[in-house]
Amino acid sequence: MSGISHTKARDKITNQKLSRFTLITCISLISFFPLNILLPSFPALAQEFNTSTVDIALTVSLFTLIFSVSQFFTGPFSDKWGRKEVILGCLILSAIGAMGCTLAKDYWSFLFFRSVQALGCGFFVLGHALVEDLFEEKDRARVRIYYMTLSGSFVALSPLLGSWLQNTFDWKGSFYAFSLMALGIFIHAQLILPPASNAPEREPISTLRTLKTILGNRDFLRYWWIAALVFSCYFALISVTPLIFMDDFKLSESQYGLVLMAWPTSSAAYWLQQHRGTYPSKDKSISA
Repeated sequence: MSGISHTKARDKITNQKLSRFTLITCISLISFFPLNILLPSFPALAQEFNTSTVDIALTVSLFTLIFSVSQFFTGPFSDKWGRKEVILGCLILSAIGAMGCTLAKDYWSFLFFRSVQALGCGFFVLGHALVEDLFEEKDRARVRIYYMTLSGSFVALSPLLGSWLQNTFDWKGSFYAFSLMALGIFIHAQLILPPASNAPEREPISTLRTLKTILGNRDFLRYWWIAALVFSCYFALISVTPLIFMDDFKLSESQYGLVLMAWPTSSAAYWLQQHRGTYPSKDKSISA
């Protein structure tokens, strides 16, 4: 009898960890969803709003800028008001922005609602905080590795998914898919995240003081600039690839999605080929 009870308790803990891991992974996925998914829809958006694909590329730049700035405030706000409350609020805001994009009548209103969507997607940064809150110390490194790996895989596959959405539902399909995904995460977070009232009491936190402390840390600023330079190269690349492959090379949405999927795959294969044999095998290290 005790053995059965022990098995049930262990299964319950495993399911709880899996549910938490799923939530954190989905938070990471949905934050990048509006960027790469929309790339194959550039020509359709340009035609819809009677503008150039260069102007549509501006929506990626604006989204990235607002998305990055919003993360400065999302973290401190979650410390002050609670992770659950901020995540749910951001999901509502980003879904409003996504649905607003589908109802936009002109380019400037579309740009406005894309900005609203980007502002809501700032809760991406809370994925790391939730790892600290929801998992024991011995599990945190493994959880981070798994969910960052899944996030990277999604980034590689998302243009292909975007091309399918474009061919099946037109350019609005990616915004409908985003809203449905936001609804699912909202329900999931509502069910498994504890409210702020259940969290241990903390001293009142000043958001401005927190930001001042962060920006005054030289070690943080060094690593921040390195990451910023790396991601700026990535975002610059994705914003111009529709112009190169779809405008100049006249690739279809599906062909473009395949090209973007093949690029990180081939880069990873090249890296593995170059580094093959540079690390000692387990047997060699033991015999040595």
